[in-house]
Parts: sequence; structure tokens; C-alpha cells
Amino acid sequence: MIHRIHNFNRLTQFELIKAIQQSFAHATRLDLSYMFLSHRESASLAPALAAIPSNITYLDLSHNFLGNKTGEDLIITIKAIASSIHTLDLGHNLLGEIEATDLAKVMSSITPNVKTLYLNGNRFFKLNSTDLAKVLADIPKNVTSIDLSNNIFDRKSASDLAFAFGNISSTVSEINLSDNGLYNKTNTELAKILAAIPSTVKTLDLSNNGLENKSDAELTELFKIIPKNLTKINWGNHKLKTYFENSLKGKTSLPLYLGVASLVGVASVLVGAGLFQVIRGNTYSEPSSPSNTPF
Repeated sequence: MIHRIHNFNRLTQFELIKAIQQSFAHATRLDLSYMFLSHRESASLAPALAAIPSNITYLDLSHNFLGNKTGEDLIITIKAIASSIHTLDLGHNLLGEIEATDLAKVMSSITPNVKTLYLNGNRFFKLNSTDLAKVLADIPKNVTSIDLSNNIFDRKSASDLAFAFGNISSTVSEINLSDNGLYNKTNTELAKILAAIPSTVKTLDLSNNGLENKSDAELTELFKIIPKNLTKINWGNHKLKTYFENSLKGKTSLPLYLGVASLVGVASVLVGAGLFQVIRGNTYSEPSSPSNTPF
């Protein structure tokens, strides 16, 4: 069940705490998106977030212009979030506009029980490679799933992205890189980027990156460079799905595209053999992000 608080910014600190504690006793998800939380100082916002009841495990703070807060104010706000939260949505908050040192502290302030972290649509392309690496490195090791979609990473060089992604914790098993314009990268550049992602990552979302616009020869090469640790890839495009299925039906051998058992789950024609399944759309991603649209 998803709940929202109406007239959020009109409530006093005590009214807000009371509303959270009394109105959400049976909810599991608290939606505070589009509440203009940047207008509310941490002195009143932090106590309210700390008062979230233990039954709430999903907190949506997306689309709140949190990047307009001072670094210190945002750190206090994030640090106050109740420890019951397992999924934290900070998507579309202009976090890439924050001074990198403060943003890294914001990341390290995330409650230790958060497993799924949405950082999509935060203009992280604005961070230089060192700063981006620091921010990603300071995400707590309890986080196992990170959404980095829609951060315009096509504006970063492959070397910058490889350096930054190489600093992601080895505790992460799922990364979303969809909607990042990666069609602009050559296969050599994509290979460098993918190779830098921790080998612990099993699920990778590459949908909506325009990869279907590559030629057949480029697609053939692309499937060769997929790291062996990946067990699910969301290509999110029917052309890629069809091309992959047809290729596996006999045009070429499996190792040509995948290496040795590098994907457990890409072609439905091999499901019967217990080797592969098709991943389409966003079917593997649970819970799906509520912040799919930019400001």
C-alpha cells in the first residue's frame, strides 16, 4: 500500500510527526515525492523522517529538488531517516549539482538497512571522474541494488565511467544503467565500461540506450564482450531480443556471442535446455522505480 501526506509543507513539525506516526500504521511505503522538501529545513524535516514507523520499508523522496539544499542540511536530513527503510528513492533531485565532498557524505549517511537505492535522473554526468568515483564508493556496503539510470552518462568518457564504476562496492549485485545514451559508445568503450563493473553484479539494465541502432556486426561483437558474471541483462528492445534469438538458433555458435556461459538468461529458445531466458522491458526489476520521468 502506498500512502502520501497532503499539505505536507503546511504542517508544523509536530503535526507532521503525528500524521506520520498515526496515519501509516499499516502502510509499507511512504510517498513524499513532489513535496518540495528543499523548502523545508532539516530542523523540522529530520525529526519527521526519524519518526517513520517501523512498518514503512520504502521511502520515496524523489522529485524534491534536494540538490538545492546545502550539503550540511541534506546530510542531516538523510542521516535522520528511520532505520526501517530498506528501499530509498532519491531519484530526480539534482544531486549532481551538490559539491562532491558533501554528496559523498550524503551517500555515507544513508541508513545501514537500505538495500535498494534509486539515484536515477540526478545529473551525475556533471561530476568529474574522481568525484563520481568517490560518491559511488561512499554508498554504504549494505546497498545491493543501485539505480543510476537517466544520468546522461554518454557525456562522460569511457575511461571516466570505468574509473567511477570500478569504485562501486563489491556488495552490489544489481545496477540499472538504462536511459544513459550508451549508443554513443563504441564496443571497445562499452567493453571497458562493462569490465569495470564489479564481478559481483549479476543483473544489469541496459535498456533504452539505443543499442539496437548498432549494426549486426557491432551487435555480434557486443555479445562477445559481455562479462561472464552477468546472469541477467535487460536489453529492453524487441530488435535486440529478436536478433539475439535468431543468432542463437544456428547462425553462429553460442560462445561467439556469450563466451563460456556468460549469461544465464537471454534467449528463450534455450529455456528448455535450462540455460537461457529472455529478459524484456523491466520485468526483472522489483520494485520498479516510481521516478521514471525528469522534472
